[in-house]
Amino acid sequence: MGRIVVTGGSGKAGQFIIAELLSNGHTVLNLDLSPMDHPEIYTLKTDLADSGQPFNALSGQWSLQEPFPEGLPQRPDAVIHLASYARNMLVPDNETFRSNTQGTCNIIEAACKLGIRKIILASSVTVYGVSFATHEDLDVNPTDTLRIGHVIESDEYNDQIFYSYVHEPNLWKVHGWSYVDAQGLAGMCEAGLKTSGMGFRGFNATNDHITNLSPTREFLQAQSPGTPFTREMEESEALFSNVKIKQLGKGTPRRKVKKVVRNSGADDKKLQAALKKLNVQPIQGIEEVNMFKEDGNVIHFANPRVHGAVPSNTFALYGNGEEKELTELVPNILNQLGPDSLASLRKLAESYQNMQKQQGDKKDDEEDDIPDLVEGENFENKVE
Repeated sequence: MGRIVVTGGSGKAGQFIIAELLSNGHTVLNLDLSPMDHPEIYTLKTDLADSGQPFNALSGQWSLQEPFPEGLPQRPDAVIHLASYARNMLVPDNETFRSNTQGTCNIIEAACKLGIRKIILASSVTVYGVSFATHEDLDVNPTDTLRIGHVIESDEYNDQIFYSYVHEPNLWKVHGWSYVDAQGLAGMCEAGLKTSGMGFRGFNATNDHITNLSPTREFLQAQSPGTPFTREMEESEALFSNVKIKQLGKGTPRRKVKKVVRNSGADDKKLQAALKKLNVQPIQGIEEVNMFKEDGNVIHFANPRVHGAVPSNTFALYGNGEEKELTELVPNILNQLGPDSLASLRKLAESYQNMQKQQGDKKDDEEDDIPDLVEGENFENKVE
């Protein structure tokens, strides 16, 4: 058990890592610009790019107490540095550089000057550049220690992300079709805290298997012809090696079953051919599609893939549809509807209410079939 400072703990990966640390008995302080909704975690709002702030945060109190404990605060045992902008175009480039580069420099300098003996730094796998099928001893610039793939939560394995991995692999080439299970990533950080005497070492925090249904060699020859293979690869081996991180033992990458809808290659080709004939183009940013049925229920698509040809008023969508009751979606969908749709919605609502009333009347009729109790009679007399 130790005192662990996590920067960027309010983010997607940070929340899983902090939960893992707490389950192992650690005390955690979160340094972030955004609060974390957790009763056991105190978030100290900290701009890491301001050199004075990380130094004071690492040497200060860990929670608000009245009065503060006497004496100097206890020094942290380790720092896990996650805080950064995950990609460009979230903020202007100079702010990305200030936060990511200067912020990392400041947290390392403060930790070293305070005598904190373990620092785990994280970056995306794109620290290698646009590359893949690489080993973990490859020199990188800038330097880092934990190279993280796309973080996937347990409920996202059957979501649009993995559908896109399989059917739109060209979109994921930039980071080598890699991902990491969120729980697995948390276990890797815990394993790193428990392992001593490593000095400076780099690890790939990525999955065991390729994020596609095709064998690795066949897939890579199709996506990147001419790629040299320096050794034999397992049939579904991932294109980023994670051998070193697995040597740390328990808590390292957890194998996950890819819950992808396994459409056959022939079916997918037929779909693409049909879309091509319709002359439709992908439409980005569609968060949901709702199809209203006559019985008052709605077929709801969350984050569907949508193609359209606006001039010809032709649209195609595909994804996982889920049938829901109208009451589950109202009032959130009202601002999406025009006058005509609102009229239709009103009719659907009336139809739904009539249906509910009919079901209630039917239930009342069933209750009417129950015989009334008669004074002086009981079930025993009837049996006799």
